[in-house]
Amino acid sequence: VDEVIVLRSDTGFATSPGPRDDQVTVYSGDEAAYANTGLDDDRVYHYTAFARAGDGRWSPPGWVWATTPSAPLYTKFVGTLRTFRIPVPGSVR
Repeated sequence: VDEVIVLRSDTGFATSPGPRDDQVTVYSGDEAAYANTGLDDDRVYHYTAFARAGDGRWSPPGWVWATTPSAPLYTKFVGTLRTFRIPVPGSVR
């Protein structure tokens, strides 16, 4: 692999190594790892990676999505359970 490009979007996955208007190139190089920091809370990010071989051809895309919760997931889950209380028969008058 001569180069890897990783694109990020909050609207969907990339289909080619050239970024669209709604995508950001977060990494371009030949390192084995990269940390994408400074992300907003409570968002879903779509990452697409492409690898380029020595002959110039790009690989098919590899996709993954990630979320950035502002609070631990269990806190949000418990809060949701408290919001949606189901009445027990005989308790509604």
